[in-house]
Amino acid sequence: MYGSRSAVSGNLSVRCYLCGIPVTKHQVGPGQKHPPDDLVPDHVPPKGLFPKPRPDNLIKVPCCFACNNKHSGFDERLRMVAAMPFDRNEAGQRILHEKVAGKTLAKGRQIHFAAKLIASKRAMPKHPELIKVTVDTPEFAEGMIRITKGLLFALHPGFDYYKSIFWAQAIHPQPFDAQLKLMAGLKKQGQHFERGQRVFRCWRSVEASTGVGCWMLVFYECLGFFVFHRNGSEPDCLKP
Repeated sequence: MYGSRSAVSGNLSVRCYLCGIPVTKHQVGPGQKHPPDDLVPDHVPPKGLFPKPRPDNLIKVPCCFACNNKHSGFDERLRMVAAMPFDRNEAGQRILHEKVAGKTLAKGRQIHFAAKLIASKRAMPKHPELIKVTVDTPEFAEGMIRITKGLLFALHPGFDYYKSIFWAQAIHPQPFDAQLKLMAGLKKQGQHFERGQRVFRCWRSVEASTGVGCWMLVFYECLGFFVFHRNGSEPDCLKP
């Protein structure tokens, strides 16, 4: 079901794509606690981003219960933020109507988060036609890193990233020169990956011999992030 990532006592073992511990599927009855190493499938990117009918080739990676349980609710918050920009595509518009408004908010979930987004709305001084909202930067940076690790696990099975340093940066609504150059370089020379009708797209350049990688993740053609990784030290963040 999943690619193997370790050998324990000579036997191949499936590892959590985030922390690397061996995981196995436990039989957990009603009212029983999940063991920390219980195998929990995780979709990268989250399947909730995709309108139904969802693609049948979504990526699923193994995760331990402890790691999976740490990030409860983030998928809904990501879906909300990704579907809000005015330049979202048709898939984003459907998600905003059917999932964000029709389910998440209608059921009273993420109300506090939605209120914070609305309260943070500001027009950009040099571009008054654009509205900026403020999100929890560490949470979203970590979320992009988790997605990238899942894609590394699935798309680069020989790449050992468990000891790599990761760094994420949001793509500016009006990208500055360094971001524009990186975007152009990845689109020209990087490998492209897509799921859904442009629900999620990414471009990547991964060098296994040095452990260096650069990714551009784009949701609904409007919300984007760069993710960098390398062995040994934190990559430099692009500066405007």
